[in-house]
Order: sequence, then structure tokens, then C-alpha cells
Amino acid sequence: MRVVSLTAVVLLGSAAADEGLRWGTYHSGLYFGVRSRTTPAHVSAGLLWTSANEDVSQLHHECTERDRFESYGWTKHDGRRFGQQTIRDRINRLALETTFLKPPEPHGAVATKSWAARIAATPLYPEKGLPEATSLFFYVDAGCGDDDLGADCRADMLRHLRWSVDDPDTCMEPTAPGVACLETTIRAEHATEPLYNFQTRLQAHFKGDTAEMLYWGDAGTNVVNVKDRLVQLAQRVRADPEILLPNDVDDDSSVVVVQMRFDPRRVSDVVLHVVHQEDDAEVQDVTPVVVYDEVIADYARAFDARFEAAFALSQATLQGNPLTADAQRVAQAAFSSLIGGIGYFYGSIFLETEGSVGRTAPTALYSAVPSRSFFPRGFLWDEGFHQLGIAAFDPTISMQVLDHWLQTMDADGYMAREQIRGQLAQKRVPAEFVVQHASHANPPTLLLAVEKLARLEVAAPWLREAWPKLVRWFEWFQKTQSGSKPHSFRWRGRHDDGRLMPNTLASGLDDYPRASVPGDDERHVDLLSWMAKASNVLAKVATAIGQDATKYTALYTTYLAALETYHWHDGLYLDYGTHSADGLFVDRIVIRCATQDGAGIDATASQAQLQRRDSTGLCPPSHPRYLYPLGDGAGGLLKKQVFEPKTVRRQFVRHIGYVTFFPLFLKLLPVDSEKLLPLLTQMETHLLSPFGLRSLAPSDEYYDRPNAPGDAPYWRGAIWINLNYLALESLQHYAAQAADADVRAAFAATYARLREVVVGTIVNEYKVTGYFHEQYNDKTGKGQRCHPFTGWTALVVNILAEAY
Repeated sequence: MRVVSLTAVVLLGSAAADEGLRWGTYHSGLYFGVRSRTTPAHVSAGLLWTSANEDVSQLHHECTERDRFESYGWTKHDGRRFGQQTIRDRINRLALETTFLKPPEPHGAVATKSWAARIAATPLYPEKGLPEATSLFFYVDAGCGDDDLGADCRADMLRHLRWSVDDPDTCMEPTAPGVACLETTIRAEHATEPLYNFQTRLQAHFKGDTAEMLYWGDAGTNVVNVKDRLVQLAQRVRADPEILLPNDVDDDSSVVVVQMRFDPRRVSDVVLHVVHQEDDAEVQDVTPVVVYDEVIADYARAFDARFEAAFALSQATLQGNPLTADAQRVAQAAFSSLIGGIGYFYGSIFLETEGSVGRTAPTALYSAVPSRSFFPRGFLWDEGFHQLGIAAFDPTISMQVLDHWLQTMDADGYMAREQIRGQLAQKRVPAEFVVQHASHANPPTLLLAVEKLARLEVAAPWLREAWPKLVRWFEWFQKTQSGSKPHSFRWRGRHDDGRLMPNTLASGLDDYPRASVPGDDERHVDLLSWMAKASNVLAKVATAIGQDATKYTALYTTYLAALETYHWHDGLYLDYGTHSADGLFVDRIVIRCATQDGAGIDATASQAQLQRRDSTGLCPPSHPRYLYPLGDGAGGLLKKQVFEPKTVRRQFVRHIGYVTFFPLFLKLLPVDSEKLLPLLTQMETHLLSPFGLRSLAPSDEYYDRPNAPGDAPYWRGAIWINLNYLALESLQHYAAQAADADVRAAFAATYARLREVVVGTIVNEYKVTGYFHEQYNDKTGKGQRCHPFTGWTALVVNILAEAY
């Protein structure tokens, strides 16, 4: 397989050398996963657990909705030195409180080459207690490259790596009265890589007398497959499998796992303390592990103070009333889960360029993730929204995240919309979605974060260094996403994909209805709106750093004129393309067709066609041989709805939804525009629900309509918080800046109403379910799709703070 060459890029500013971020909870997809922000050599650590209440195969490690926990997520996290999380595991009746911290140093500093963890296990339901034989596992893994077990760097690393593990024994240090203690220390030594010279000390504190501590290291195990290997170990040695580690470490192991096993009938108040320190770390060997309990409360108070300084929620109001304590608690959890979900990834991506698929050169990515359970990797258009919240709290972290994203840019200005880097990330993605496409864009939302940073004096040096790449990215859009008319644009990647309406994945709005026939003549109003916004942001940045803004100011004016020329029709901003507005939706039976050599595809046929004796013409010419109809798994035939057009012609595409209002959402309309009030009225009439702005009007024929069997509606009515955030920012802007007093009043009223219902939807669902969700139902307000989704749904913090 060929390697796609990327221009070598050096991280801007000090992103590569910020030792304060050397360690963190950077394995976003694990319930508790620590990683060094180093490449290619790195060290990982993590937590697993199970009990006799479930099969050993259900050992918990990676975040997944299949675990059906009552809730989990960071409730406090500052992105640097401290994080607290509560995991409520209903099957094991277990509440786990996990804390990550950097040990304090004199004069307010914190350690950079050491970290500590505290994992407390208590009954979730005190009246029921815990199941028998509960086990906590904690591991440390010396990794390299993308954590591929077959990588060349791994063999070289193992050649020089040596482990020693102290036999678990009673702690030497005194503990509180009535508290027992077991401890062990893991030591790693390496001849050539300093990072692999470390010690990890573990102490288990508990009340009772029957706990035990075991350990194990296996040559074929690392952070990627540690759960599977532990399950295999149990199934290999016991007929009724329970994991019991054998107290040995293979010579060629990169990992050591420690097991804390206890019987809750005789042991209670279990707390596992961990301190990891590199050989030249600041923390001394004599420091008692438990001493860090004393700083947790101080760190928690410091987080509260910093959060208040950033968002001032104690001063915020909703409908004239101070925010409730519940709302402020939910806001802290949303933000903490966002910044605590920042991950660090390393590896290649698979990239298709002009029909050829290859692997890019490996690189690192420091990025927040949309969802730890479902999307634990970087997404380009999500990341711009993520940084709108983080930049208000820690602009340095935001600049470093943006640095890493810009580092992934190739010489032409392309950045992949989905960053699947490293084996941990890749194992979570179905094979058909792994390959990225060098011609496909994604909304340039990173510029929303850049616009926010441009207001800060501290960001000026970073902006000057980032400027050439921001320009290159913008010019890539101009060259590769242009439409058939001057200054028009269309998303690439639309094709007849067998769905009711071809998806537009590049837009981020996936199944939002567009022209029924994809083609080169399409013009997409949201993409032109993004280009206008991008030119405006670049003009602001140019002014802030002393560059000539004339070119971008002129482009902004040109793109605004193009919006009117190409998209304004009948009182709305609409897409344009080859389209049928008068077709019918009909049900068809899914059939299997094949070529003469047996290669098959799915097609559709009517009931009448299948009842004919002659199957000629049932299948497409590419696969002419009819095989059989497909079943639905319930004794019937699998059916699929298709669109049968009547009149097909080039025309404006009238679907009223988010896309219609992009020029308004991105504040592109002049403050004296006569279109402001009519557009506001249309938005309220068609999109405003009791729970937020829905993505598509209920009157639209595609509203809440599945795009294919098993392909539930996505952007066809549900409420999405990122677009509601943009709408609220726009409403607040025109409420303050519109030239006409009546327009200002109308926008202010809608702003207050929408802010109230969006906040209520998110806060109420979090209180009921314990989770933030990917989207919310426009008819009931209930959260739906994946959870926890603490990417752009965390914008509820900005909305509460009115910090747009």
C-alpha cells in the first residue's frame, strides 16, 4: 500500500513542548484512561472492573452504551491538573468515583512528570450492597507508534524493556484506624527511552480482612486488547471463569496489570490509590500515596472558582431569575465532560486521492471528541464548536488543539473531516467508514474558534503563526468546492447511494434533503454561507495581526451578493439543482441481484414486478441476474421506500430547515436588512418547537422520514444544539444591533424564548437520564441517538452564560 506524502509540519508556538499537558486523561474512549502526550513513545494507564454479577466477558474498559450504566461522565475537570468522575454501574450495583490529579508543588505549581489517581468503589444501592467477588484492575502499558502489536517500534522497545513488580504486601505507612492497606510498586527500566523509566505505586485501602492484590504481564497484550486478553486468561484456566491473575510477568510484555479482588460481604470502603512518576519526576519515593486525598478538595474549589471566573453563572439569569443550582451543576458537568474528553491520538489515516487509497504519514492529534462512547476521535466540524466553550476557560488549550488540527493539513490545504488515528480509534469504526476522501470538505467551524481567539490579546502571536495555514485552508475550499457559477459552491461526495435521498456527509448535515438528483449543477446555500463567514473571519484576523484585510473584505461582499443572486427565492434562501418537487414516495421490495460471476448488490422491485414470471428488467444492467427477495427477519419481505420523480428540472429546492436560515444563523445579513423580520417569522413558524429549533419543518415531505431501512432520520426534524447555539448568537446580535427598534424587539423576544426552552430541554433530560445527548426530539424533548454526547451539546454552558 502506498504512503501518501504529507508536508512535514512543526507545531505552532509551544504546543509540542507544553510540559503542563504532558499527562492527562487522554484516552477519551476509556472510562478512565491516562496517557502521556508524547509520540511515538508513550505510556498508557487505565482501569477495568467486573464482579460475580455478570459474565467475565462483560469486563468494563471502553466506554460503550451496551454497558447500560445509569450515568457516567466528568463532573469537574480543568483539562490540566484535575478531574473527577462518577460512574454508576447498575448491573454490578457499583458506584465508582475516579479522580485524576497532578501532585502539587511549591508556589502553586504542579508536577509535570508525575500524576496520581484515586478510585473509590462503593455500593450504588447501599441497601443491596455489592455482588460477591468484585475486582478492580489497573494497568500500565509502555506503548509506541499507533499501538499496533506488530509495529517495528514495538519489537525494538521490548528488546530494552525490563519490569519488576514488588510482591503485594501490607503497607509500610500508617493508615487511619480500622483501615487495612495492601500495596505494590511496578518499576520499568529501559536502556534508551527515558519515558519508559518509571515507577507506578498502587495502594488499596479498605475496611475488612479478605482482600487480595494480584498482578500479571502478557507478551501479546497492550492498551488496545487488554480486556480481551484478560477474558481469555480467565476462560483458559477455569471452567467457571473468574479472572485471577497469576502473579507473573512475561519477559516480552509491554504491560503490567494489577488486580484488587475483594468480597464485599467482608470488605467495604475500598479505595485504590495510584501514583505514577517518571524517574526524574519531582515527587519523592517517600511521599505517601494517600497524601493526595488532602488536595482533592482544594483542587475542586479551585476548579469551581476558575469556572465561575470564565462563565459567571452566579450572575446569569434565565427569564429574569437567577440560575438554579441544578442548572449550574449541569453546566459544570457539561463543560467538564467536554474538556475532560480531550484525547491524544497518534497514527495514520486511510485517504482516497483520485481513486487510489493509501495511508498518510503518522502524526499526532490533540482534540476533544463528540462522544466518548460512540465517537471517541476527532471530527473537524465538531471541533470548532467544542473550542467555543474551551477557549473561554483556557485559551491556551484551544490554541494547542487548533495547532494540532492545522498540523494534519496537507500541502494543498486539505484536512480530513474524521481523524481515525491509532489502533484504539480504528477498532471502533466500521471498515466502510475508515477511508477519508481528499476531495470532501467539512464546514470550516475551526474559524468560529479562531474568531473568538482573535478578540484576545494573548492569542495574537499564535494567530500570526497560524495565518498562512488558515489562508491555505480557505483557498483549498475556493479551489475544490466551487460550483458551476462564479462564486457559487457545492459540497462534494453526493452520489446515488441507494438511499431515499443521497446523503451530503461533507456538509455535516448528512441526510438533510437537497436536490433529488445529485450533480455538478448543485448550489448549496450553507456552503456559500460558510465561505462568506470564513472570509469575514479572515478579514478580522488580518486586521488583528497587521495583515492586509482588503482581499477578504472584498470577498465577503462578493459572497453576500452571490447569496442573493443564487439562493434568494420566494422569501427564503434555498439550494439549487436538478430536482423533482412533485414525485411520490412508494414502497418497494428489496431484491438481490448479481453479475454473471456472482458479485451481488441490493436493488428494489414492486410487488407486481415480482409476480411476473419473467424477471427480465428487474435488476440494473450492471448486475442483471435476479436472485431472490430479501427477508425482514420477521417472516416477511424487506421493504424500502423509494422516491419516484415526476417533473425533473433545474430549480430552487424548497426544503425549509436549518439550511434555509444559514445566512441568518451566521449573522451575514446587514443590520438594516428588510429580510430580517420576514426570516425571523418563517423560522418561528416552521422550526420553533417547545424544546428548541427543529432541523426540518414538519410540513416537509422528508420530515422524520427514514432514508433507508434501519437508517433512522438524522437531520430531519430533531433538535441539534450546535445550530441552536448559532441561532441564539444571531438572535442576540440582531436584538442588539438591528437598525429598526421593532426588529430589535422581535429578535429579543425570540431569543429569550428559545434560550429558555433549549436550556430547559438539556437540563431536564440530564436530570432524568444522567446524560447529555446527541440530539433531542422536537415533539417530546427527550434525548436521543448516542449518549453521553458532550461535544457541542456542552454549548449549553455558553448559552447559560450568554457567552457567544
